[in-house]
Amino acid sequence: MEFSAGHIFKQVFGNQQHFRIPDFQRPYSWEKKMWATLWIDIMNQYKVIADLRNSGITESAMHVELAKRPVHYLGAIVTTSGNSMIPPPSDVLDGQQRLITSSVIYLALRDSILRKLGVGDTTEDKYKQVKESFASAFHNIAGTGDTKYRILTQDVDRSAWEFLLSNTRPVGLVKREHFEQSAGSSSGIIQAFNYFFKEMNRDGLQDSNLRELYFAEDLYPLDLEILKDVISTRLSLVRIMCEANDDVNAIFESLNAKSEPLKQVDLIKNYLYISLPNEEASEVYKQSWRPMEKLIGSAKIERFVWAVVVSQGNTTLANRTYETVRSLLSAKPQHEIRKWVEDLAKEARYYKSIVLPDSEIDKRVKSALLKVQRAGGLTAEPLLMYAYREWSEERATTDQLIDAIGSIECYLVRRMIAGEKTQVLNPIISTMLKRLHTAGGEYEATGNVADDIRRVLSAPEADWPNSDRVKKGIREENFYKAQKSDQRQHILQSLDIYLNQKSKNAVIPSYEDNDKSIEHVIPQTPSKDWVAGADTQYPVELLERIHTLANLTILPSIVNASLGNSSWKEKWKAYNESGYLITKQIAADFSDSVNWGISTLDQRSESLLSYIDEIWPRIYVAPKFVKDKKEVNHVPEMVDEFDEGAEELVLDEVNLDEQND
Repeated sequence: MEFSAGHIFKQVFGNQQHFRIPDFQRPYSWEKKMWATLWIDIMNQYKVIADLRNSGITESAMHVELAKRPVHYLGAIVTTSGNSMIPPPSDVLDGQQRLITSSVIYLALRDSILRKLGVGDTTEDKYKQVKESFASAFHNIAGTGDTKYRILTQDVDRSAWEFLLSNTRPVGLVKREHFEQSAGSSSGIIQAFNYFFKEMNRDGLQDSNLRELYFAEDLYPLDLEILKDVISTRLSLVRIMCEANDDVNAIFESLNAKSEPLKQVDLIKNYLYISLPNEEASEVYKQSWRPMEKLIGSAKIERFVWAVVVSQGNTTLANRTYETVRSLLSAKPQHEIRKWVEDLAKEARYYKSIVLPDSEIDKRVKSALLKVQRAGGLTAEPLLMYAYREWSEERATTDQLIDAIGSIECYLVRRMIAGEKTQVLNPIISTMLKRLHTAGGEYEATGNVADDIRRVLSAPEADWPNSDRVKKGIREENFYKAQKSDQRQHILQSLDIYLNQKSKNAVIPSYEDNDKSIEHVIPQTPSKDWVAGADTQYPVELLERIHTLANLTILPSIVNASLGNSSWKEKWKAYNESGYLITKQIAADFSDSVNWGISTLDQRSESLLSYIDEIWPRIYVAPKFVKDKKEVNHVPEMVDEFDEGAEELVLDEVNLDEQND
């Protein structure tokens, strides 16, 4: 292993060299907050030089003074050591984000200088001179083909990078009409270029929302020669060059996994790249991994890999997927690692149907998947993957698959109505799948996927609520705030569809998928009419039950809004005329003169329970045999709800040394 430290011009823009970003690395992913943080650091260095120049000291004294001042440390990049070719190609194993960003900044500086030159024949020679002076920072004179580029980005970013480097594009901001993004490609590099170009060409900070930049407000408009000095000489970088006998993955992990800046899928991709010969890794990426990303979307890949790993009987948390994959593959020969990726690509087709049910060809399976998705199927994806795989690989019939999916929906719905938390579902479902794959166990798969799924759902640790717990939930739990709107709407709409089918209505009404259509029988803020009409237990216990399922129904949002805090008599009339049978049933079961309160809520709870037990039955399947000692695999401490969105970051807390390289 060799180390080389110095300013970025020496490390990146100097000497002939060819940096390749392997396809298994993540695409360019820095966004505005990382750009802004780096720009503030650059402007701090700019102010150092500008203040010294304004102080009137000599050039030689200024160099002495600058040598005493700390430069800005960008971080490290890890590369292979290259070979004897000219230019020597080096694969970038870590640090590609800062490497590309630095090059984008230098390119934005070049365009800013060209912009200042203006237009006309008199500036043509100057244009040519500036372009030539910057050319070696982006192109290798001795290079041919791909090696002509100083940095060869991966496939996803390449069209954007090549466009920025082309001689035919207009100088300055890239507009949409300039660059047409192709399917599956990224425009992140162009967005970065536009950001830095705009910052370099500001007249002042009047319209800037970067309060951290106000220290430099007297420095605008910027002197581009000073800026060039900063970028060339005041940004420091360490390059770590790995030899063939170095443990590259250990180096990568020490720089990334242990400080947790990378996603699990990025660590997995890097591990796969390092585990396979270079050319084979690129081939596997292009033939299997990239098509998989295009099929289900890059944003879903991490969740998908976790779901596959768990569906195959491996107990792991979403944030430990990489460790599990590495453990599974570490002792395997290269051809088996390649097959693992190829099999994963096949599983992506299954996963697409689960997360995008409209893509499923079989209409009955599609209908079942749509229902379970609306019931909160995200948490049960590994179990759905298991069932769908059994069907796709012809180990289960279509009827068995639909029954299995229906049982998973029943499980999720009954838990939601009973008020059970979703945080423990990941470890519970992991345990279910481990049991299905445990040979000789009391829950080992028998070949009938519907019975097998029901058996693990029926295990005591799975906690599938019985009718008593569901009824208690209908009466007491805050359904109006439970989980997500889609799930609440699914339950209420399914109840109405059930009543329509039971009454043999030919046409099922349409529904609104928003919580404004959810009607509270007792209003959320009851008027005096409701107080006067309440029974003796009003208002304390009654208020506690306003958001329960027993007190909720559905109406068109416009009707719901018009009723507001209307009295029971007025609401009864609207309910009686409603096109929704779940609402019309309330008017049929209770007269307009009833005192709506605890007793009526209890009666409605009984009715709703009978419907729920019909629509979402708990079908118990006993284990194959009972062991002497109760098996405990729950591992309740393994709580890991999958993060569906990153938290908002505070700019002051962004540390580029720990960003996603």
